Amino acid sequence: MKNLLINTIILTILLFGTALANDGNTKEFEYTLDETYQIAANGILSLNTEDADVKIIGSNRKNVHVNVYRKVTLKGIFRNNEDKFKIVVTEKEGHLVIREESERRISIAVGSYSETYKIVIEVPSTVSLKLLGDDDDYIIKRIHGKINIDGDDGDVAISHCKSKKITIYLEDGDVEIVDGIGNLIVDLDDGDLTTVNSKFSNVDITVSDGYLDIETSLYNKGRYQFRTDDGDLKLNITSGGGVFEVRHDDGRVRTSSAFKESYSSERKHTFNLPGGQAQLFIKTNDGSVRLTTD
Repeated sequence: MKNLLINTIILTILLFGTALANDGNTKEFEYTLDETYQIAANGILSLNTEDADVKIIGSNRKNVHVNVYRKVTLKGIFRNNEDKFKIVVTEKEGHLVIREESERRISIAVGSYSETYKIVIEVPSTVSLKLLGDDDDYIIKRIHGKINIDGDDGDVAISHCKSKKITIYLEDGDVEIVDGIGNLIVDLDDGDLTTVNSKFSNVDITVSDGYLDIETSLYNKGRYQFRTDDGDLKLNITSGGGVFEVRHDDGRVRTSSAFKESYSSERKHTFNLPGGQAQLFIKTNDGSVRLTTD
């Protein structure tokens, strides 16, 4: 009898909450920003946000246009429904700092929470980016200054950027780079990394469980390091050559005919690829390695 009463109370609460949600017991918070700010041609744009879909586009413009739209919708039975949010923008010595200030006190007994949060920033293509995020997704195009991304969970797509240095630190997220050049430093935990049609001069990549699909040419005296735990590596060389040292535990190594093996043991292999003097070091535990050329 006691269990029946408890179940009845729970069912009543659920039905009441559903009825409230369906009857329009809704609260919304909305924030917009559409402004233009100044930045030096070689300035740094710093951005600190959380849970945002961020798009940064470079062009020949002289200033920065920031467009922010955020909307939170609560439905059902809720309390402590405060959502204080704003974007603070600071111009300082030719640089621009954009940061989120928020205080969220929301408790939902029965119902739902939804959030739309989009940021579009148009900048001079010559600026550098310093992005700090938590669960943010980034789309970056035509940025020719340095790019530094330090995030938790989120995906990154970078294309048509002539950045001399790209640095990315992520926990769980996928990264795709198209037409990359310069130095590439990437540290991922559980994420995949793909590069397409790239011409990196130096590479330092560390991935735990993710998959690496790397397409790049080799700089004549460049250094390229790849370290994985359980992740597989597919490395396609579009031009250039060098010496490839591969160390592994339980993984296997496969190459196309262009690679000539000069040393082989149970856990180490060395290959030579004609066409240059690049130095490549690959270390994997349980992952497999595949080396190919176009």
